[in-house]
Amino acid sequence: MRPDVIALRNFYERPLGRAAASCIADQIDRLWPDLGGQHVAGIGYAPPLLDQLLVRHDVAGKKPPASMVALMPAAQGVVHWPDTHRNATALVEEDALPLPDGSFDRLVLIHALEVADHLPGLLRELWRVLSPGGRVIIIVPRRRGTWAGFERTPFGSGQPYSSQQLERTLASYLLPVTRIRRSLFVPPFGPFSQGRGVRFLERSGALFLGSLAGLLIVEAEKQIYRAVPNAPVQRPVFAPAIRKPALGSLSQSHGGES
Repeated sequence: MRPDVIALRNFYERPLGRAAASCIADQIDRLWPDLGGQHVAGIGYAPPLLDQLLVRHDVAGKKPPASMVALMPAAQGVVHWPDTHRNATALVEEDALPLPDGSFDRLVLIHALEVADHLPGLLRELWRVLSPGGRVIIIVPRRRGTWAGFERTPFGSGQPYSSQQLERTLASYLLPVTRIRRSLFVPPFGPFSQGRGVRFLERSGALFLGSLAGLLIVEAEKQIYRAVPNAPVQRPVFAPAIRKPALGSLSQSHGGES
């Protein structure tokens, strides 16, 4: 079951969610130390990560990305982002992104792949909107990790993956994996449930506790040797969120089942 936008926002406002976002952003920052001049999109629920990446670039005095947007699936719902600037979010269909071909250099997916309603369509769209040689980072719950089996966090939803499963899935859509990282080496319960010690143990966990990792952070690159088969579709117009309060999923807003 896909978590809705309110549950996601609430999680990342709590200490455990903030600690998790910081650990994930650390890994992304190491994989992509310089996003200057790049067109970047987050898909799923990426604002907590995008915020951290922007702050880190600013603190380091690096050139900012050329653009950064957050695309949120209609089944999830949307929130206004960023809080203090012009809105840069949009409600989208995951298998029909309202973006031109080759329009983004970097994509970040979190709370997206493992809960996708139309996984083949989503993967085709990732390939389509990436520029030649563009890269995507996908964050998913690790199949044998403690976070995947704990439903009190959003990472307990959907289909967890092993690294081999994810590599095979992405390669079949011309998105070969280039690097794999792991994160969240402590369980999301007990003494760590309030976020204490999560970041402190992250570095040592990467060295000694790899088998306990809760998340996979996978980078893949667009191959352009041949086209990915894709049925013609009518693509929706980019529709930004216009209100600051969170909007629930489409089914909730129309009184349907969750």
